[in-house]
Amino acid sequence: MKKTITITRDEDTCVKCGECIDVCPHSGEDSLVKAPVIKQEPGEVPYIENPENCIGCYSCQDTCRSEAITIEGVEEINSIIVEKRTFEMIKNIL
Repeated sequence: MKKTITITRDEDTCVKCGECIDVCPHSGEDSLVKAPVIKQEPGEVPYIENPENCIGCYSCQDTCRSEAITIEGVEEINSIIVEKRTFEMIKNIL
């Protein structure tokens, strides 16, 4: 089963400031990646467009002053990565 990062935005709490877009490494104007995680049309509420591009940096969640964004699954994915790296290190030592 593939583990994924889940990013959600509460439409009722969001104040449409767009700060989440400014800090997202995949959504900002300086982004090298052309598939943004979060997009916003002028005057509209930001929306999650490409959640599969989320790297779990928490920038949008930490920046959101209305606490409308929640990111889940990062810790689980990180623990799997650590477990695999630890296994590889032990295997290489033996």
